[in-house]
Amino acid sequence: MKEKSAGGGEGDSFFGIDAGRILMLLRLCLPVDANAAYVVREVQEGGSRKFLGWKVLTLDRLIMSASWNLQAGGVGMGGGNTQTVLMPYGLFENLDDKWFEDTNLNAIGQISNSVKLKAAEFQKEVASLFG
Repeated sequence: MKEKSAGGGEGDSFFGIDAGRILMLLRLCLPVDANAAYVVREVQEGGSRKFLGWKVLTLDRLIMSASWNLQAGGVGMGGGNTQTVLMPYGLFENLDDKWFEDTNLNAIGQISNSVKLKAAEFQKEVASLFG
């Protein structure tokens, strides 16, 4: 879960997601064949940071939809610069009560084999950049 404001302009808004965070989710989820939810507490840009709503994107959808063109991000907790994946704002769903219904959670609970292959490719790419 992260607090973010959307970047870009109308029609091309996005959220930036740290590549390291994606790898951490993959490290947790792949061994147990589980999916994850990347939750954003969306706030308005600027000083007030007014709460706008909750957004969510599943890990499998993130993996299959990302362009994987890594962008320079901010300074991470370790003090070094991070790499960021820009995800289109429109891919995120509103996080509401229906999202937590059993039928929805059962449908999104596991990562498919094609996503696992894409995740392995991404892990190799990032490892070559930071290895």
